[in-house]
Amino acid sequence: MSPLLTLAWLLLQGGTALAAEPASLTAALEDARTNPEKPFELRVDCTDQDGRRSLQVIQGTVAVWGNERQLLLTDDDRGKLLDTLIDAGFAGFEARYGETRKAEKQEAPLRVSCRVRVVLDGLEKSSVQVMDGEQSDELLGLARDLLDLVEPLADAGVTADSIEDGLGKLAAGALAPEVLELRMVRLPDAGTDPGGWILRIAGGQVSHQPYTPGSVVGYTETRDLSAEEVRGIVAALRESEFSTLPINVRATGLIEIELGVLGRRKTVAGRPTFRAASTEAEARFKRLVEILAEVPAHP
Repeated sequence: MSPLLTLAWLLLQGGTALAAEPASLTAALEDARTNPEKPFELRVDCTDQDGRRSLQVIQGTVAVWGNERQLLLTDDDRGKLLDTLIDAGFAGFEARYGETRKAEKQEAPLRVSCRVRVVLDGLEKSSVQVMDGEQSDELLGLARDLLDLVEPLADAGVTADSIEDGLGKLAAGALAPEVLELRMVRLPDAGTDPGGWILRIAGGQVSHQPYTPGSVVGYTETRDLSAEEVRGIVAALRESEFSTLPINVRATGLIEIELGVLGRRKTVAGRPTFRAASTEAEARFKRLVEILAEVPAHP
């Protein structure tokens, strides 16, 4: 990831979720269990002697297995995931396990690293197993149980062979809007107005943040995208033939767009100093930037 997009990612990670008190998180999990309409986010990553497995649940309904395969969760599927978190007492887990390494005379621990993260109702909880330290059987067991629940469903999931294929499946409805990821950083030429900003689309939501290096880091506004807006953004991306754009395009100001669909990613950067691409490619990039710039901060 380029320095500009790395900065965009860091600035937008702060969000508004609060570190969860155990009682509050437990209550929120139980409420989500009885209310299938309540959204939640879940991320599980685990690396052990059998390899690496990962699961992301978006809005409580869309699951992404291994960062590359989408499946839709039934009410029963999501209920089992929430039950597993509640029954394990996840709300009371430590933030980190394995900070203390085993003494030299003790048996070396297995090299296992796991992480479970939950966000719902404005609350956030993350628990991490450090690879070389003392192992937490509770955290490792929870991570494996969550992964084991979804892994059998993954074979029926939908994949994207390329950016172009992923956009086509988004347009056709074979992929859910929640799997579209886009980050755009736009900074003005030095000494010019207006100021810069960062746009992020992920999980069916859009975030806007004013940003001008060295002077302004504004408040991040986040809202849900409508189905019509998602269709328009996907149509603009397809019309730009994003997958065929050169990675460097001559443009006014500093612009970077990173697009991702189920692990397929591409970044296109625009700079006044870049060697000119074809007039047609530069026009496609410029039009895409104009359309994305029009995505409103408010519905």
